[in-house]
Amino acid sequence: MSAPSNKPAPWKARLAEAEKRLREVAGQLAETTRALKESEKHLRRVARLDALTGLFNRRGLEHELRCAWALAGRQRSSVGLLIVDLDHFKRINDVHGHPAGDQVLRECAHLLKADLRVSDVICRYGGDEMVAVLPFANSKETRAVAGRILQRIRRHIFGRGRYNLHVTLSIGLACARPAPRSSPDTLLARADRALYRAKRAGRDCARS
Repeated sequence: MSAPSNKPAPWKARLAEAEKRLREVAGQLAETTRALKESEKHLRRVARLDALTGLFNRRGLEHELRCAWALAGRQRSSVGLLIVDLDHFKRINDVHGHPAGDQVLRECAHLLKADLRVSDVICRYGGDEMVAVLPFANSKETRAVAGRILQRIRRHIFGRGRYNLHVTLSIGLACARPAPRSSPDTLLARADRALYRAKRAGRDCARS
């Protein structure tokens, strides 16, 4: 009688190899899934960004404002909103060219960020208009932010060394608590009407 072999049965070896391969494939699938989710997240974010300024675009504004509004509703707080319009921006493009206008927009976006909190959101609403969403800000705080922005822009020289431009802003501001008869759209509409009043008042000012 021959001694029993210490080698595993052929089917056991094949099973172990198959299990090993399945673990490898499962790991690869998990890694691929993670990569796809990250890519999808990146694409969604890019779709909400303005290519020139790096700010959120109108789609991004809608998303961020809805989120801030919903959060304020849960916290029984308010949301401040600023609509910022560059005064006589068309004149900059006409006199100095569109590259100068683009430079002004980029610098303005950077300067506006400097006066906002980490929790605040700044968006390019379209053309030369930008919108700042200020979660949990009351009317006094919203007016204070608008005042700081106006001062910072007045002091700044845009396109220093090449264009050396001085720019002013008109700002419409609004603040509200979520309520049955209010919405993000009504808050935007109020700020837009306030912007019109700022322009009627001679520009380079903020109105509510």
